Amino acid sequence: MTPYLVVKLAGKPYGVNFQEIEEIQHAKKGTPMPFAEPWHEGMITVRGSLYTVLNIRRMLNLSLLDVPEQDKMILLSRHKVAILAEEFDDTLMVEETDIRENDGEQALDTAVFPTLAASGESMIPLLDIDALLALSKAEA
Repeated sequence: MTPYLVVKLAGKPYGVNFQEIEEIQHAKKGTPMPFAEPWHEGMITVRGSLYTVLNIRRMLNLSLLDVPEQDKMILLSRHKVAILAEEFDDTLMVEETDIRENDGEQALDTAVFPTLAASGESMIPLLDIDALLALSKAEA
């Protein structure tokens, strides 16, 4: 079984593998980077380390309506990258047999969300961190 943190982006649930998470904090405003993509929210310093802040909602053109006043951020364990999330919903224990290939039915970028996990009656897209970083060019 693999544990996932269920996060909300544009009000919908997505799974992030717990092994990819170093820490969760309240989001900080980043220092803008010149010539950066619109989903790069800037750079922040956390305990002396520099992190790139990514906004997945913007990257994937998810709705920016009803964005909370204070986002949360997930500091990744293998990269100096923080990803923004609206809220954390739950944890999800996923068996390999509960994971399905994302065939594009959910209108998501299948490169970033290549698989879905069965959770009750719904399917939760699972974030592929390496694909996200390759797409965002933020492999810090």
